[in-house]
Amino acid sequence: MLGEGRGSRVQIIVAIALVALVAAGAIAFFMTRGGAPQSPTDVEALFERSAADRDAARALKANFPDEYRQLLQRVADASRERGREAAVRETSQFMERFIRSKANAIIAAPDRDLQRIGGGQVALIQALRDENVNLCAQYAVRGLTPGTRLSPATLALLSRLSVVVIEAARAGEQPGRRPRPTLSDDDGRAWISAMRDIDPAVARQMESNTAISQPPAGQCRAGVVLYEAVTRLPAATAANVTAFLVRESMNAPPPMPVVAR
Repeated sequence: MLGEGRGSRVQIIVAIALVALVAAGAIAFFMTRGGAPQSPTDVEALFERSAADRDAARALKANFPDEYRQLLQRVADASRERGREAAVRETSQFMERFIRSKANAIIAAPDRDLQRIGGGQVALIQALRDENVNLCAQYAVRGLTPGTRLSPATLALLSRLSVVVIEAARAGEQPGRRPRPTLSDDDGRAWISAMRDIDPAVARQMESNTAISQPPAGQCRAGVVLYEAVTRLPAATAANVTAFLVRESMNAPPPMPVVAR
């Protein structure tokens, strides 16, 4: 993906992993454990038994109860009529559609909510870096793909990020909230300056569009620097950059379920 600040010529060529869509991957994990549910009650029970997904499911239920009930029913129907794999697909597709439908609300969320998303992104990519540099690079460049296996600790971070995305969507729907405009030149310059402070070489790769062509270790490093730089910005600027990343992520393909190893 490409984000360009016209004045600073900031070009972010590392594809933003599905920032606002992680819920679809995390929440679908429950379907990899246990039998196929036959009713909404069964689906909810499976959510509750999965440590990796319990909080995300509860956040959806608390903030969007109508959508939560629809999810339970659709997954139960898919499982009963077409089996577990169909239920996995239905879960992921439902959450992908839901989060995409809330894109403007997420972008309109208060600074503090978008900062929480930024913090969750950093924690997740740092964990992936420490767990497996190839997974980190994959996350930075194109997101997690089918069959990706994550440790329970990393799945917990993914679920936590899902929670803050869902809560940001609710906060952004409150009266008076409006989607943020596109990233300004000043915010883009501040972002690339923060990258330079962390790693000048990576900042140059971002500006010259060469980060994407680096080997996995370099792609991972670029992704880590990209997200860490956001957390070093003033609150309002960090929120604007995170909103930009969310907006960009909505142009990416939908996420796929990931499983524990």
